[in-house]
Amino acid sequence: MVQSLLICWLAYLALGDPLLKNNRVFGYSPFAADVSALACGYFVWASYVSLKYMHLFGVGFALHGLASLAVFTYGFVFPPEFSVVEGGLMF
Repeated sequence: MVQSLLICWLAYLALGDPLLKNNRVFGYSPFAADVSALACGYFVWASYVSLKYMHLFGVGFALHGLASLAVFTYGFVFPPEFSVVEGGLMF
């Protein structure tokens, strides 16, 4: 719980990062990348725990962890040109 609150607070701080404000689509900020890496770490842990204790948490919680991990990892693996922007896929 502490890590998720920390990530939310750091993500709020990243919203004011001038490197991201200058270029909202293709901008890069080392601070924002660190916050995304922390979020990926959290979702790796959450996925592991929810899969290990699926009989307690249910399938929905496990799918939430795995889907969230996929979304945050997507930002590291693919360049911004492959992101969905304004309803279309940019190439």
